[in-house]
Order: sequence, then structure tokens, then C-alpha cells
Amino acid sequence: MTPSLEPIGGDPTTGSEDRAIVAAVRDGSASAFRVLFCAHYEVLCRYAYRFVRSRAIAEELVSDVFLRIWTQRARWEVHGNVRAYLFSATRNLAIDHLRRELVERRSLDVTSREMQATGPASSTEADSRLAAAEVAAAMQRAVDELPPRPRQVFLLRWQRQLTNLEIAASLGIAVKTVEMHMTRALDALRASLAPDVLGD
Repeated sequence: MTPSLEPIGGDPTTGSEDRAIVAAVRDGSASAFRVLFCAHYEVLCRYAYRFVRSRAIAEELVSDVFLRIWTQRARWEVHGNVRAYLFSATRNLAIDHLRRELVERRSLDVTSREMQATGPASSTEADSRLAAAEVAAAMQRAVDELPPRPRQVFLLRWQRQLTNLEIAASLGIAVKTVEMHMTRALDALRASLAPDVLGD
């Protein structure tokens, strides 16, 4: 069933409020950014969930919307309604995610067929692919089990390739706090993955 593209709920701001908050965020106001985030985050997560059917993925997509706004705030432009802009940006990221997921599934299907077709002669290569897949699955499970904030910091660093300074700016926390969460995430991952993946 195709998700409804209609936003959820009413518009919480007026046109003048929209212009004011956009201008404040463009000027680097962290407090204005927090107001924007708090006003729209939850409803956008519910909207993204309609597409991806995963709360965790929905939260990641919406966080990415706000992350892009903050990191590109000097160039941020909204022509019209802020709420409509945010829903449109969330929908676009959700659709992109679904497209990537489809490509990945097709790629896995092709790999599976190739492994079946190669037979015993390529058993070593097949074993290597299987081992790599098991490592990737173990890594994903370990990341999913992290506490929310260390997981968020780790994913911003690992998936988005952000620096500690960029992560700190996007989350509104100190660089030292980012470093603390990253250390906590890495320690938890090592403990979770060893010895099955990392070895003794």
C-alpha cells in the first residue's frame, strides 16, 4: 500500500513566524534551531514511518533532515511554508532510502544466485562472502544495541563521515561530549563483537 503523502496535523506556525525562525537559523541561532527541531521532530518521525515502517530508520531520516539544515544553514532557503518544506525533505529522504533498499536487495539476490551457480570449485570465495556478511550482520546488531546517544554519534561519524566538531554542532553538545559518546560506542562495539568477529 502506497503511503499517504499528506502531512500529519495542522500547521503550528504562521508565515511571519516561519520567516523569523528561518532567518534566525541562517544566522546560526542554536536556540532557534532547537525550537524548529522540537516543534516538528515527532510529527516528521510519524510521517517518515509511513514510508519505511521502522521507527529507528524514521528517526535517522528525520535527524538527517535537521542535520542538513544545520550544517548548510548559511545557504538554507525556504520558499513558503517551513512545515511543508520539512515534510517534503523528509519524504524525499524516505523515498531515497527505499530506493537504496531495493537496490541492495536486488544486489543480494544476484550475489546469492552467483554463489549457488559457482558450485564447489568456488567454495573458498563463497565462504569469504558468507563470513563478510556475518561480520556485517554482527556489526549492525552491535550498533543497534548501543544506547541512543552513543549510537547517534557513532552513526553520524561512521555513515555521514562528520567530524567531531560537526557532530557537536548538529546535536548542540560539546566536542568533549561527542568524544565521550564515541569512546563509549567503540568500547561497547569491541565488547559485543569480540571474540566472534574481532578474534581473541
